[in-house]
This record gives sequence, structure tokens and C-alpha cells, in this order.
Amino acid sequence: MAGIAYAVLKGVSAGTQFRWGFVIRTPDAGYTNAVDVAEFLANGVDDHLKQLSNNTMTWYGVDWRPLAPTYLPSVEVSPAPFPITGTASGVSLPHQVCMLVNFSRLAEKPNVGRKFLGPMAANSWSAGAFVAGFIQVATDWAAELLEMEDLLGTGYQYISAGRTPEGLFTYGGPFTDFSIQPYARIQRRRRPGVGI
Repeated sequence: MAGIAYAVLKGVSAGTQFRWGFVIRTPDAGYTNAVDVAEFLANGVDDHLKQLSNNTMTWYGVDWRPLAPTYLPSVEVSPAPFPITGTASGVSLPHQVCMLVNFSRLAEKPNVGRKFLGPMAANSWSAGAFVAGFIQVATDWAAELLEMEDLLGTGYQYISAGRTPEGLFTYGGPFTDFSIQPYARIQRRRRPGVGI
């Protein structure tokens, strides 16, 4: 039976925790596909995202929470190549300064998703915009995320999700496109100590 889970990619930089959440449709329900998806996300960091941050940033695992058909407790999954350290040179921009990736699909709501990438290395920024090489890294990462089913197998998809006015989860189809602006975006969180 197919399932839906919430996979949270986790990292830490200079004591600040970072989190990126992905709603994933999987071929099997529960925890069966947790390691496969965690490895996929880790490889995306190792192949791409680590180039955006310097060595103060470390990605260390994925929290996996099955959402449907049964809502189950979260577990941490940390397969190789975790932990992964940033490889960009120099210092970091302030943690709230991010590159924004907007995911979308041509369908009824829910149909959008956003990922604020960071912490960004200071040399990613020049003359008021992110430099082309860093934008290309994010582009390659986002394109790979949309190819999850091709790379992992039938039934694996990064999908859209939202809430009804009554507060219930609603799930859409897989994202099919993305865009990246060259200008910095600011991501703020109300919880102290939690980053993106």
C-alpha cells in the first residue's frame, strides 16, 4: 500500500538548527521507504547543496514521519553519506539571508512549495545578487528533486500539501517545475534557535 510521509532534512551551523521539510509519496506506507528517501536527500546535499555553505554547516540526518494512511511517530534516519559538511570558502552570510526555490505544478491547490536555501557562503553574493555558479548548484539540486521517481523508482514523488480551513491536511500531485530568483530572500522563524 502506498503512503505519504513528511521527511525533514536537518542541519546545524554555528549552533543554529536548520530544517527543510518535504512531503513525499512513497510506494509503501509507514517506515519502509525511510532509508531510501533519506539517502536520496543526503545525496542531493552531497552532490549539490554542500557547495552553497562553508564548513560551519553540517547536515546530519532526516526525521521521517508517516502521515497517511496512518499518522505515526517521527524517527530519525541518518544513512551514509551523512554527516555532510559545507565546502564553500570564506565566511557565511547572515543565516536569515537565503536563496529561494519556488516549486510549482499546474493544477488546483495545493500547488506551490518553497525552500529557503542557506546558510549561504559570502562569496555566493556579488553586486546585489547571487552569482551564477551558486544559482546553477541550486538549479541542479531542484531538478534532481523533481526527478525523484526516475531516480528512486515508481511511486516516489515530492508532492504538494496544504491544509483545509478546518485544519486538515490535503495532498496534491507531484511538483513539475521550479523557479529561482537571483535576489536574496529573508526567512524568519518565531522559534528561537531554529533556522530555515
